Amino acid sequence: GEQIEAEYGIPIVNKRISVTPIAQIAAASKATDYVPFARTLDRAGAELGVNFVGGFSALVHKGMTCADERLISCIPEALSGAMANQMYVGNFDTEEEMNQFYRDMSATFETDAE
Repeated sequence: GEQIEAEYGIPIVNKRISVTPIAQIAAASKATDYVPFARTLDRAGAELGVNFVGGFSALVHKGMTCADERLISCIPEALSGAMANQMYVGNFDTEEEMNQFYRDMSATFETDAE
């Protein structure tokens, strides 16, 4: 980033990287706790000097796999560090699927808040 800033004389304010959604990668492992994946992404971002590491995420718009559910259950603990989370939830087949997803997410965060 600094080389580009020097070459073009334009400061780069936000430095970001992203990886394949971790729920897909973690599904290939035997891990049941995905928080270590979040911590690893956080450390990698710090070592690389970036402001944002994207990828502690799940693609749930076509339904949730066991890996997606595990990742979602880890979000409160992952957020207790500096990790940002994301999920693509923009396309549900029915309103009921969307409502169920939001009920599940609410229960996840309510349990952690207690």
